[in-house]
Amino acid sequence: MIPLADTLMCPSSGHSIGPEASLREAACLLLQHGHSCLFVTDQHGRLAGRVTEDELLLALFAGASELTPAASLAQPVTAVLSNTDSAASARSLLCESLTHCLPVVDAGQTLVGIIDRSTAGSATPAADSSRTPVPDWFPTTSFDDLIPCADTRPVRRTRRRRSRPQLRLFNPDQPRPVFIRGAQALSLLRRADDSL
Repeated sequence: MIPLADTLMCPSSGHSIGPEASLREAACLLLQHGHSCLFVTDQHGRLAGRVTEDELLLALFAGASELTPAASLAQPVTAVLSNTDSAASARSLLCESLTHCLPVVDAGQTLVGIIDRSTAGSATPAADSSRTPVPDWFPTTSFDDLIPCADTRPVRRTRRRRSRPQLRLFNPDQPRPVFIRGAQALSLLRRADDSL
């Protein structure tokens, strides 16, 4: 079993904030590193919760002060990895949790690192022989839900005919109009133009 620190784990410095960090500091850290969440630690470095970008923005738009501690928005972390877990179990937990990153803690629940999807997908297969591929996306439908291609017929494109000149002449003595098409209609139109 290969431990996480050897293959997938990133340092937690850009992903974590202390208990005294304000909403402004948390927002700046999120923008600076491009993360979607931050992990909150207590004074001893133990994992205390998680603050997402959405929760932070909702609090700021609701009128919370920028100096409010970000730890007040912290939600409990449900999926946590141990630093002794294998890389394969970390990948499967990351896939099952449907989150962008997971915290890695040691035996004393101290935050020691982070595993995110970019590092989990970029590890080399030689580093872990039990590696199972983690997809970057999850399909929302299967091919069985789609219309089979064999049943669909190709659309036959018909050639569009050129429009021919056509005259419609009305005779007061006849109930239906008389249609003159083609060369005869062209010659009548030319004669009418010449007479004007």
